[in-house]
Amino acid sequence: MIKQVITLFLLTFTLVSYACSCKNYIGMADHISNSEIILSGTVTSAQNCQLETEDNKNIKNVQSYRFTILNAFKGINGKSIDIITGRGFGDCGDHFTIGKEYLIFAYDNGYTKKNDGLYETSICNWNGLVIEKEGVYRNVNKNEI
Repeated sequence: MIKQVITLFLLTFTLVSYACSCKNYIGMADHISNSEIILSGTVTSAQNCQLETEDNKNIKNVQSYRFTILNAFKGINGKSIDIITGRGFGDCGDHFTIGKEYLIFAYDNGYTKKNDGLYETSICNWNGLVIEKEGVYRNVNKNEI
């Protein structure tokens, strides 16, 4: 009984909560048109890093993933790219496994200055393993962008 009362007390007086919210859920066609870059690629490395926000007042802890680009569908040229995302714990960060091939939808806004060459993504995008996103991959691959 005491454990239940303590648990209830702690849950009642929690001051800070962290949650990710993909507010304006949009369909695949909108993700394709709204994403600045779309690619399929294999994760070759991952590292934790800190970035200053655009106003230089805050530091954001992010995860940076390096992708070897296998297919560049929209807005990107080159053989590799670093994509940043949150680390999780309520910041909508996505997680990728080294050696796996993903379909990535990314954009240039949010963490740092616009047009600084840093692209970010989150769990609110249509990212996923290529083998699990076959339908989306086919639509992107048909150049429906």
